[in-house]
Amino acid sequence: MDTLPRWLSEETSEALVEAAPRRRWGADFIEKNLRDLTRIFEDELFTTSMARKPGLYQLLDPRVKVFATVVLIGVVGCEQSLRTLAVTCLLTLLLAAACRLPLGVFLKRVSFVPLFTGIMVLPAVFNWFTPGTPLVMLVPEANLHLGPYHFGGPLAITAQGLQGAATIILRAGASVSFALILTLTTPWPALLRALRVFLLPQIFVLTLEMTLRYIFLFLRIATEAFEAYKVRVVGPATGKTGRRFIGATAGTIIAKTQRLSEEVYQAMLARGYTGEPRLLSPFRFRLQDGLFLAGVGVVAVLLLSWDRLGC
Repeated sequence: MDTLPRWLSEETSEALVEAAPRRRWGADFIEKNLRDLTRIFEDELFTTSMARKPGLYQLLDPRVKVFATVVLIGVVGCEQSLRTLAVTCLLTLLLAAACRLPLGVFLKRVSFVPLFTGIMVLPAVFNWFTPGTPLVMLVPEANLHLGPYHFGGPLAITAQGLQGAATIILRAGASVSFALILTLTTPWPALLRALRVFLLPQIFVLTLEMTLRYIFLFLRIATEAFEAYKVRVVGPATGKTGRRFIGATAGTIIAKTQRLSEEVYQAMLARGYTGEPRLLSPFRFRLQDGLFLAGVGVVAVLLLSWDRLGC
């Protein structure tokens, strides 16, 4: 009876493990791309599951949710007081909790916009751009030339600049929060149909619908290409090989775009598509929708009144 060779039955020594070639930084680009693509699909499944939960927004008519979101975002745009804006941001968290959205995931998605907005409005806190009462003196005497512009004198952070920057950041955070709650609790076809009810141009709704479909179609193609490449590669991929593969994959996807777009459009026309989103169940305006709209109106009036009194 044949026995296993000694080299196959022996355990790998530490010397052989240490002598094995180490993977260079960036060689696992395939795994990173696969993880990123998988995360996008997981986010879409997460959105679908959130829209099916028995939360506050999930029980409402999509038309009511769209109208209420527009009203609340309009209220945020009219608010001037930082106190009122802070209360509105707190209201978005309470609304997210009422919709049974995971607050950790919700805050993670919302936090990017205030962070980016804060970076954009950072220069406004300095007295060179927003004169006012100095709060923190940074440089007693400065002399800076930026092309044709000259900045001289003391550099300080002003109260007016901080207030203006905080106002913009809180407005952006609250507006994005209301919009995110709407998109997380409403299925995409129902949201598009509700937008058409409010006379949004058909070409705009059609573009949104086709864009979403094509994004996931091409993501699926890219995922399959990465997986096929992964199972055929022996050993770690080099940076040059990875760049060549990424370029070839991008070129293949772009080449498929024109052909698939024409085929999909012809197939949609053959099945009677007219550009209008269709739903299996029609919209129904119920008592709870009317009560919610009344509540939104009361909250909007209270926030604006309190804002005017606080200014």
